[in-house]
Amino acid sequence: MSRLCFLLVPFVGAIISVYGQGGFTPINTDQFALAVSDFELPWADAVAACTARGQSLLSVDSAGKDRVLVDLFVNGGANMTLPGNNSWIGATESREGAWIWQSSNEPLYYTRWMVGQPDDISSINCAYQAVQALLYWRDANCSAPMYFICES
Repeated sequence: MSRLCFLLVPFVGAIISVYGQGGFTPINTDQFALAVSDFELPWADAVAACTARGQSLLSVDSAGKDRVLVDLFVNGGANMTLPGNNSWIGATESREGAWIWQSSNEPLYYTRWMVGQPDDISSINCAYQAVQALLYWRDANCSAPMYFICES
């Protein structure tokens, strides 16, 4: 296991330096600390970049947390807007139709899917927040580069 970690750390650093400057905007709330990327990565690379920071890709696992995020990023509470139109969240399909949070492997008990989502196309297995749609979720191909939010 230690050998795997030794090999993974340089790889994650390479991902960050190849895809962007590694810039994040920190946002702290009473409940959690966020880091908003200023560069885009495919979903798995975003997970690795968050892990390298000691964080995980954002899990929107409750209505209360969702309200805080909407207040921060839609209603202007963070005094910033999310870069781009979309940002990865930590939801992924473990098997067709079974969505889990990557950080905990727990099923999605709370969801905020847009109407018609997820659309269950077999190659579309990762979720993102659609910024212009008030942070409602959509599913997408995991290899698409998007901005992302890490949390701890």
